[in-house]
Amino acid sequence: MASAADVASKELPPGTIHVSEFNPSSIHPNAHLFFDDDRKYIDPVQETMNARKLPVACVYCHPPASVVLHAHDTGAVSVITRPNQFREMKQQGTPRGEFRDFLGDHMEKNIGTGFTSAIISQLIEHERDAATMMSGRKRQRLYFFDFDRTLTFVPGLSFAFLPKKSKTRSAPSTEIPSSEHVLLSQYARYLFSDYCGEEPAEESGIGRMRLLRELFRVIGNERIYIVTANSSAKNVPENPYYMYFKFLISELLPDFLEDHIIGVHSTNEPPLFNSKQDAIESIILHSPSSPSSSSSPSSPRTPGGTVVTKKASPEKSRRSPSHGHGGRKRMSRKPYQRNRIRRSTRKRRN
Repeated sequence: MASAADVASKELPPGTIHVSEFNPSSIHPNAHLFFDDDRKYIDPVQETMNARKLPVACVYCHPPASVVLHAHDTGAVSVITRPNQFREMKQQGTPRGEFRDFLGDHMEKNIGTGFTSAIISQLIEHERDAATMMSGRKRQRLYFFDFDRTLTFVPGLSFAFLPKKSKTRSAPSTEIPSSEHVLLSQYARYLFSDYCGEEPAEESGIGRMRLLRELFRVIGNERIYIVTANSSAKNVPENPYYMYFKFLISELLPDFLEDHIIGVHSTNEPPLFNSKQDAIESIILHSPSSPSSSSSPSSPRTPGGTVVTKKASPEKSRRSPSHGHGGRKRMSRKPYQRNRIRRSTRKRRN
């Protein structure tokens, strides 16, 4: 098996876009996008999509060497490079209580995300322009987001700041005490925001968490999927953390579709997915409005970034009787699953 260093030294698969070169207007409007920070996932997803001739561009969100944070009181900008600096600044902007105490002892292995506020702003502008040009017609592009160090600044999750509970739950539940809502909302700011504490007023248009919310809103819940190897995302009775993961996602989009949370892991058994490429391929093939092949055998754009103008030949999409792109239930449906368009979920290091 190739080491992480060996993988990082390889050229990116054809069709993959490094985040530093990302420009949504150069990508075919019907091409789907997958954002991830890890070559371990980027490479096999892009290679699989190329082999299947599916119009997907993987965006490699390589985390930068430093993180920009805004102070909780003055908004002053700090460029930090070490996890303990991240923790200390976030702690200063957190009200006294269980979560602030948790941050006093908690330490991340790594920090940073390549899915920056600048990239998010590009996507917001692109989606607004696309909505205007489409004049009410349904947009076909699907968005697939990794979670750890793509949507968030940190790898993995810890819910050690919450009161201890039973390790299993008899049935899926969204019953979270209001006292835990406060703690989880503080955790969401810790994970998603580039501010240490509350972000500026909405009309300011700044703050990474606010930008993520606006991005998810303009895309709409039918076209967004979270595809992650984070084990908290696995919607099974023996996972007590799923409802917390779901809550964190709802902080970005309150009506996020529950069956668009896809947890993957190599040990999953059917109907759950073993890999991100399997999940993404299945979702695209079962999406009612999505073309299932691209005019380019390797990429929705040429290696030089030229826009592909020839449309793919759409095939008849295979629908499940009850699932697929366009589902309506919000945070209540079963996980996306194989064959009958099934879904999966799982915790991760990312």
